[in-house]
Amino acid sequence: MSVSRHFLISTLLLFVYWAAVLHIAVFAPLDLVDFLFGESGTFEIFSTCLWFLLAVVCLCGRFTVPIRLAAAAAAVLFGLREMDLHKSLSDMSFLKIHFYRSGFIPLSDKLAGIAIILFLLFLVFYLGRTFLKHLRQSPRSWQAAYGYTVLALILLAASKFADRLNAQLNKLFDITLSERSEAVIRSLEESTEMVLPVLFCIAVFLYQPESDKKSVASIGTT
Repeated sequence: MSVSRHFLISTLLLFVYWAAVLHIAVFAPLDLVDFLFGESGTFEIFSTCLWFLLAVVCLCGRFTVPIRLAAAAAAVLFGLREMDLHKSLSDMSFLKIHFYRSGFIPLSDKLAGIAIILFLLFLVFYLGRTFLKHLRQSPRSWQAAYGYTVLALILLAASKFADRLNAQLNKLFDITLSERSEAVIRSLEESTEMVLPVLFCIAVFLYQPESDKKSVASIGTT
């Protein structure tokens, strides 16, 4: 299947998915919306499971061993974050600077937080550098796996924007959204976060090393 057809189908499916999510968020009772999209809600639980599934898929992928391990570790960390790992040391997230400025947080917890952040930054740098290297070495037309990866990264940024939208509106413009509006934003955030590991899984399944593509091309010409 061509790359353009891949993304046409994926785009249509995503629009149908988000349309269903928005319909629930706008018209369903708030208790049901909170059950589905709230903290520790159904979508967040499924997201955690999907991140761990992605880790297994990465370990079985057609990458080199270091890339498999790094991608699987990153997927596990994302899954643990969905389980609020970043608040496991205290009620305050160790991903925020206030955690390290607080006098109530033990030094051992701060060092543990720094170690996890450094490991996460290493994974981001290594995987980002590897991905860009593969993009530069690829021919003019991207394989579908790269496109799904880029789409997932864009949606990751969009989900983080939605996550901070309500707080920033209140902080910067003194705007307080209605309970229903907050529910709509939260539903878009949680539904998008659940899509991310699915897109990454598709990218892993579709990835074809350049050496495999060259061997297939050589067979086709003989």
